[in-house]
Amino acid sequence: MKISHNVLTDFLILIWIITIPFSHAPGIKHSVFTLSGIMTTIVICLYSLPAIYYSIKISKGGGKIRAISLPFIFFIFYLILVFISTAGANELHDKFFNYGMAYVWLFLAFIVFSYKGLVNNISDFKIAKILCVILCLTSLFSLIEYSFHFIHIDIGSYFVRPDRISYFYNHPVVGYRVRAFNYESANLALLANVFFLSIVILLRNYQGWIFKLSFISWMIILFLAWSSAALLISAPIFLYVIKISVIDRKSILSILTLFFCIILYFLLGYEININMDGFYLIYEKIIGYLGYSDKMISANIRNNLFTLGWDSLSDNLFNGLGLAGFYFISDTGLNNIYLMMGVQFGFMGFLILPIFFVCLMLYFLFKNDFCSSYLIFMVMFFLWFVGDFWIPQIFLVFFVVFNSINRKNYV
Repeated sequence: MKISHNVLTDFLILIWIITIPFSHAPGIKHSVFTLSGIMTTIVICLYSLPAIYYSIKISKGGGKIRAISLPFIFFIFYLILVFISTAGANELHDKFFNYGMAYVWLFLAFIVFSYKGLVNNISDFKIAKILCVILCLTSLFSLIEYSFHFIHIDIGSYFVRPDRISYFYNHPVVGYRVRAFNYESANLALLANVFFLSIVILLRNYQGWIFKLSFISWMIILFLAWSSAALLISAPIFLYVIKISVIDRKSILSILTLFFCIILYFLLGYEININMDGFYLIYEKIIGYLGYSDKMISANIRNNLFTLGWDSLSDNLFNGLGLAGFYFISDTGLNNIYLMMGVQFGFMGFLILPIFFVCLMLYFLFKNDFCSSYLIFMVMFFLWFVGDFWIPQIFLVFFVVFNSINRKNYV
């Protein structure tokens, strides 16, 4: 029996989606050699050339630069920045080639998963159902991981990981922050936000079992991960869910569902005053990022790294320090991908990704696709707090928003 190319492609994409939660375990040496990293790299290698060809071809239609062309255009900008910074650098760090290829991988991922979303043949309901199952299983494992904490066992450390084997981090409310198969809690919380909003975009029925199970799983992960950034960007999603599932429907059942969700939150939080302590710590972390508080060590470290990176960017505004140049000023990186690119490539390097994301956000806003625009905003916001981009849930965003273009037939 002959199997069509489209069937094999769809199957590969579904396997990739299923592996997304395994972004840090199981794996060895580096995040790219995890289960998710390997699948992501396979898809990138197989479809880079077709995706680039398609991007160039469609951009010529009618003389317009269309949304699918944006990732490729910014990839070209990146290559120009590499040439300029390399030519002007006094010294190149030993890891310059590693980081050069890593950023190529990043931009190719943007191109490929945008392309695969645009030409996707898998039904929205099927994708939503798979995302729901994955989200539910991830929340279940998160609960198991948290439960093992009571007997002083870090169950996550028993999975083969490239680094950061142990992760006994304190949680402001329940005493322990889970990460499941991710590098840290923030990545897990991002996965929950991206998966749930993607399900909202893909679904048509907001009263079905997929939506309800996804909502509960989303809340459980957010609460157990307790990421400040993720909680902040989840608030508009929660308000939107109230609008579409309660206010727009005006049904008694929907109102009861809302009350159930509120009760669920406080049951998870045990007591209101404990929850308030947790939110107070988030406030302290935010002002710590800004340099106005020294109560949160992690926030102070980020603030110090930001100051260090910003000073370097100011001193090397046009050329930067070249690929991997941030290692000349910090052994650990800068925990901010925009600043890391700025230190390497100058002010245009600092702006290249924010401009790319804003262009895509504005495109979807002009199409009145607010959820897709907010998905992109979540990625843009999250990357301000990390220097690591080996995070496949970021690329799911591009697959989902360009799938929206595919379904709604606008360019």
